[in-house]
Amino acid sequence: MDKKVKFLHSQQFTTQVKTQWRRIMWDLRGESLSQYRRKLELHLDAINLFLNTLIWYAM
Repeated sequence: MDKKVKFLHSQQFTTQVKTQWRRIMWDLRGESLSQYRRKLELHLDAINLFLNTLIWYAM
């Protein structure tokens, strides 16, 4: 492998490790991932309800 390619791969690895570490620290600060997932599900449900209403209204 070229030195530049190796460098890019090491940068990507470092970025991924930092991202995962931030997620762990965020979870440890109190907001658990299950709570976040539930909030996300509620938002998606609201969006789906809105879109379904628009679709039925258009018919």
